[in-house]
Parts: sequence; structure tokens; C-alpha cells
Amino acid sequence: MRHTFAKYISRVLLCGAALVGPAGCTEFLKEQAPSNLTPTSFYTIPDHAEAALASTYATLRFMGDGAGIFSSNWQLLEALTGTSTTETAQNSDLNNLYGLVHDGNTAHVVNYWNGLYRVIANANLVLDKVPGITPMDAAQKTKILGEARFLRASAYFTAVRLWGNVPLITKPQTASSDDFLPARAPQEDVYKVIVDDLLAAESAGLAWMDASGRVNLAAVKTQLAKVYLTMAGFPLSKGASHYKLAADKALEVITYANANPSTINLFTTYEDVHRESTENRVEHLFMLQYNTTVAGNPMDNFYPNFKPVTFNGPGGTGSSVPTAAFYNSYESGDLRTKDQAGYFYTTYFTNGNGAPFALGAPYVFKHFNRTSNGTAGVAGSRQNNLNVPQIRFAETLLIYAEAQNEV
Repeated sequence: MRHTFAKYISRVLLCGAALVGPAGCTEFLKEQAPSNLTPTSFYTIPDHAEAALASTYATLRFMGDGAGIFSSNWQLLEALTGTSTTETAQNSDLNNLYGLVHDGNTAHVVNYWNGLYRVIANANLVLDKVPGITPMDAAQKTKILGEARFLRASAYFTAVRLWGNVPLITKPQTASSDDFLPARAPQEDVYKVIVDDLLAAESAGLAWMDASGRVNLAAVKTQLAKVYLTMAGFPLSKGASHYKLAADKALEVITYANANPSTINLFTTYEDVHRESTENRVEHLFMLQYNTTVAGNPMDNFYPNFKPVTFNGPGGTGSSVPTAAFYNSYESGDLRTKDQAGYFYTTYFTNGNGAPFALGAPYVFKHFNRTSNGTAGVAGSRQNNLNVPQIRFAETLLIYAEAQNEV
């Protein structure tokens, strides 16, 4: 112990003596923190690139995050349509959305804005840092950058349609960045970045489909077709040239699907759209990924208020339910109103798999997970792993039809 103590004393004396010099004992006293990762120290190997991209994908799930009691961010896009209402009165922000008296302080608006810009910020980091990682397989690097550009483009595409002119940020920012508080950019400039990003993603060597749920070529081309179609109309009013661009791009996906019907196609029934077993393939070109191990499906706000439609018994919030006027607007016999088969359900099974009972009103069925909640005589898994569709082949066909009609 004497030798050890003497050793430390000698170090202190040496350091103290060195303090009279210009350098001192800076290196000796400098703390090393190998677990303290920063953007500078993190992006050094290919695994870091994959992890950063995975983080960007994960950020997409902000849409399902909470917006106060009995509500989620995604309801921003639902409540304003006029086709739904709520059975709960506890969330003033949600009620303001339904009453069309929301403003910039409404939780759903704030959360959606912040969520989109977190996706953009994470994508910007990937696009800025990954090119400098060496050694790294060139094809892997190009693919990762292409996926990041698709995710950034999609976030900006949502933002520009919701708010028009929005801040255009394409580089990582810190509090000392010159453009830390950027002004809103004209929509024309935002759409240019969106198109450039999607064109880069299109040439990134992505597979036509990807069963893992990552960005694929069919999703990129369909998104680009949708962007062109949007640009053709108000407010940019690009007209005929962009209707043709939209039709041509959608046709590329349709042509591939016709030649490879087992890879891309429409599902046989509408219910197949909302099965766990059909995720990330056939009609589903791009989905938000959910798994209860990481994050369970966030669409439970569609459940009716305090009715036993799941294994949990009476529950649910009824915070997003169809209006009677909307439900009654469908003609008699319309398959979209067929109970438990289309968009709605008016009956279900007690506690998910028991005796059938009437709900007393129509409720939204399209995100109902039979696998999780149960069905006639079959108990549910209690694990809602259902992904949320973002781009479907059905949309590709509709984009083509609308655009081609204007050419």
C-alpha cells in the first residue's frame, strides 16, 4: 500500500510541478468517456449507419404517440375531415379539432410539426455523416442514403401539404447554426427538395419490395407519382406536364406489378389489408412498423367507448367514431358498410371471442386487429402488432387513373 500511495503522491507532485509550465497536466486529467457518443464520434463504421437509419424509421412512429388523454397525434388528420366525431369530452385539444377551433397551440398540431421535423433532423444526420464512413460497401451506403432521402422527402411532403410554406432544413443543426431559426421557404423550393430526394432514392439500388418493411422501389415511385400529381394541381398548378409525369411514374409500378403479380398486386379481400399475416407485401408498399416488443399499434382510439369488443372487456375511448351522416351517406348494400368486413362494424363478440352483441352504433373497423382482440370462438393474442399502411398499390392505381385522365 505504501508503494501505491507513493506512486499517486509522485503523480500529484509531478502534475503540480508541471502547472508552472505552459501545458500543465491537461492530458493526465482529461476524462475519457467512451460511452458518450456524439455525432462526431458515432458515425465511424457501417453498423453506425444502419443504426442511425433505424432511428429515423423509429421516429416515424410519432404519429401514434399520445396527444393528451384518450387521443393520439394521428387524429389531427382524421378530426378535420368532418366524417368523424368523438364520444369522449375529456380532451379539450381533441374537441377543439372536431370543433374546428384549434390553433398553433393545440397539442396535435404541435406534436405533428415537431414529429415531422424530428424525422427530417434524423434523416439530415444520416445524409451528412454516412458519406464519410470508410471503409463501407458502396452499395450499402447508397441504399442507406436513398432510404434516408425517401424518409426526408415524405416528411416534407406531409408538412408542405399541411402548412404550405415551411422551414426548409437540409443540414444538421445546432444551437450555434447560422440558420437555427430559419424562415419559411416557398412551396416551390420545398417541392424541389422533395422531388430531388425521391429521384435520388429511386436510383439508390432499392429492391422493388422489401418484406422487412424498409423503403422499397415501388414505394418510392408511387410517392413520386403522388408528388407530381399534387404539384399538377393547386397551389403550384404545374398542369399537364406534371399530370403526365405522375401517370408515367405510376405506370412504371403498374407495369412491374402486371409482370410480377405475386410480388405486387391487390389483396383478394379488403380484410387482407388489415391482417398481421399480410404486412409488408403484395398490396402494402410501405407501412409504419409496429411490434409490441418495441411499440404496439396505436389505433385503439377507434374502439367504441366502454363496450366489450376486446379481451380486456368493457373499455375503449370512442375518441374517433364515424358521424351518423357519414355512415348513412353510403348506399344500401355498399360493401364498404358490410358489418366486420368493410370500413365499419355494428356488432362484435363479447370480450373479443364470446357471444355476439350489437354495438348500438357504427364504429370504425378498418384498423381492428382480430388476431390481437379475438374473433368468434378464437381468443386473441393480446399482442397488437398490426402495422399501419402508408402507401398501398391501390393508391398507385388511383394516382394513375386520375393523372391519366388529365393527360
